[in-house]
Amino acid sequence: MHPHISVILSIYNTPLEWIELSIESILNQTFSHFECILINDDPTNQASTQLLRSLAQKDQRIVLIENKTNLGLPKSLNKAIDVSKGTYIARMDADDIALPDRLQVQFNFLNQHLDVTLCGSQAVKINETGDVIGYTKNPLPHDLIKKVAKHINPLTHPTWMIRRSDLIGVGAYHNYPNTEDYDLLIRLLLQGKKIVNLRKVLLKYRIHENNQSFGRSLEQKCCMQYIRQYTWLQRSFNQEYLKTFLTIKMKRKSQKSYLFMLRSRKSNKLQQVYYLLRACFSSSIERNYLWHSLIAKFYTYFYK
Repeated sequence: MHPHISVILSIYNTPLEWIELSIESILNQTFSHFECILINDDPTNQASTQLLRSLAQKDQRIVLIENKTNLGLPKSLNKAIDVSKGTYIARMDADDIALPDRLQVQFNFLNQHLDVTLCGSQAVKINETGDVIGYTKNPLPHDLIKKVAKHINPLTHPTWMIRRSDLIGVGAYHNYPNTEDYDLLIRLLLQGKKIVNLRKVLLKYRIHENNQSFGRSLEQKCCMQYIRQYTWLQRSFNQEYLKTFLTIKMKRKSQKSYLFMLRSRKSNKLQQVYYLLRACFSSSIERNYLWHSLIAKFYTYFYK
């Protein structure tokens, strides 16, 4: 009998303690009819390789895929999707922690709402030591998500649960650095798929300086601009065009300024504003992202 849910989780350059916490949070779910597909995308790291092999031997629900070389997140996720057997695909990251009822809540929701393709949720933000530092405020209804998605990403990727048939039908993930989820979300919306966020918090989302999206924030925003310009126009994905776009747009000076702003987020607000303005003045990418973020907040604030 096939599992109802396939949880897919790619591991690369993550502390062993966080990996164990993440996988254990899935294995200890109140919902039990699932498989957990682990993709080891860090084949030269012997410690993490041994840990993943050990965990796979202890629990038959774990399916371990070992990449021979580092493929990156989108290609690794697609490998997991290819071998998955579940009706639903649930995303998870190796540095995050799923709350015990996460799979049950999302499974029940999708079973009861057959018109919904993808549901995300809210998340509690934690730091490196697990302390709470905030909460996401992702928009809930499909209509608002569609409006906001034209400007910023309205979902938290590791909270996703999606119908496998729809995920494969749209072509799964394209190879965008740190924005593969945003591109996929846009393609689903363009096909008329219904997407919602649940109000409930179902994940502990870890914010730290080793996050790919933290260390490569400017590249991420640059890719989002490319997606807004090309994916919304339903143009075919072209890796070479993307590389050229990134080469032209990237400015290291603004990347440094933005990282300063992120690192000062626990200090006074004035310093944060200073670094944000410094980043915006030095890069059109930062100005573009700030503008779209403000529009998204406007839509959310006045949504009825």
